[in-house]
Amino acid sequence: MSISTPVDVRADLIRVAYARVRADGVNSLQARRITKEAGVSTTAVYTHFDGMAGLLLAVAAQAFADFSAAIDAPELTADPLADLLASGIAYRNLAACEPFAYELLFNRYVSARGPGMRTEFTTAFLPLDDPVGDTAWSHIRRRVEAVIEAGIITEPNADVATTQLWCGLHGFVCLDIAGHLGPDYQVPVFQGLAFSLLVGLGADRSDVASAIGRAVERVPLAVWTAGGHDA
Repeated sequence: MSISTPVDVRADLIRVAYARVRADGVNSLQARRITKEAGVSTTAVYTHFDGMAGLLLAVAAQAFADFSAAIDAPELTADPLADLLASGIAYRNLAACEPFAYELLFNRYVSARGPGMRTEFTTAFLPLDDPVGDTAWSHIRRRVEAVIEAGIITEPNADVATTQLWCGLHGFVCLDIAGHLGPDYQVPVFQGLAFSLLVGLGADRSDVASAIGRAVERVPLAVWTAGGHDA
């Protein structure tokens, strides 16, 4: 008979809660349900996380780690503009495939008041200056720096350029995963947004247009509907 260690229990609770969030959203989280699936008592949530808010914060950290890995997955090449765009496509694709996890990352106050819930998770927000969030930021910023160093955009401040690009991409993703962009609009709107943002930062129009094509060849922009995703 195996005996679970405190580390095992903590990891199991995060795994079960993360799976529940990814499948059904934050409002599906219930301490009794999670601990039952993990095979532990409900007191384990308070022992290891000081309550459900702490558990959700740990889930957010795991979601951010997965998000960071997806952003960094497209390899860096001698084509910095396509590298940046490929990373942006990977960002959007993950958000489209994991809308509940994405919502958890960027909602400052996650209200969980569904059936059986008594807790409002006002402490679940993981700021970008947290080490986990900062990793995601650094992946994008590194690609922006490469574009600046190559003289592709004229904005000299990498933080300013990264923030502008992230704001534009986040706005697109929020509309996309909320279902406001149908399958016929997802690709042209994304490409048009990327084009406008980069040209606005000083990039050459023809360079951006060709780089978008190269990036899409590397990381296809997934088209999705309520029924599923098609690469």
